Amino acid sequence: MDIDTIAQQYRLLRLHARDLDDVMQTRIRASNRNGAFLRANEDCGVNDDQASALLDATEKQYLKNLIAAMRELTGPHMQAFLATPGIGDKLASRLLGEIGHPVIAFPKHWEERPDAKGTDADPKRVLIEDEPFERMVSQLWTYCGYGDATKRHRKGMTQDEALACGSPRAKSLTYLLSVGCMKLVGGADKNGVVKARSPYRNVYEEAKAHYETARPEWTPGHRHSAALRKVSKEILKDLWIAAKADLVEDTGEVLLAA
Repeated sequence: MDIDTIAQQYRLLRLHARDLDDVMQTRIRASNRNGAFLRANEDCGVNDDQASALLDATEKQYLKNLIAAMRELTGPHMQAFLATPGIGDKLASRLLGEIGHPVIAFPKHWEERPDAKGTDADPKRVLIEDEPFERMVSQLWTYCGYGDATKRHRKGMTQDEALACGSPRAKSLTYLLSVGCMKLVGGADKNGVVKARSPYRNVYEEAKAHYETARPEWTPGHRHSAALRKVSKEILKDLWIAAKADLVEDTGEVLLAA
């Protein structure tokens, strides 16, 4: 598989992911708005069950489209990663739709055009594609907001400073993955159903125990957050390793310089 094909596949995956996000936000806003109205007007006689059902069905279809697109471009190593307890298709497909290929980055930058007319045909600002490159695990961490922990988004920061903080959406999705994995402790639930233990639960417990000894001045909440951050970085590292293995197996060589 060549670089252009990979780029096209992940552009399509991002389209599906962004469409799903839009539908999810529409469904959430409508549900909140209608719920508030019905609570304040109990006797209005309005029933939005049919409209809500349509929104739910639409969201499920967009999610199905996204997962199908992801499954088409993932190799055996990525498939094995997705089968890890706590990972699954939904959040992983949304994350991949946001970050693109875990190993091959396709960066872009905005270019100002002060002499342009500012019309659709001659805009003042255009998005320029830069040369793709093979990113390291540390660069993936940074893109997802798990690089330098001291860097935070703030008002008035430059574009370069904002990029150094990573993608808020990617960070949020990675965080949700880490929380889901942390909660999978294994064993039987209240109904007697035996559930698998996520290997990232072990990462969480080991990190938390380490911080309890190394950082006694931290609050329990601080140690919990730090342990989840460790889980997030491990998930991203394993995602990168799986994608790299599939890439090498498919191409038989390194495609780009780091």
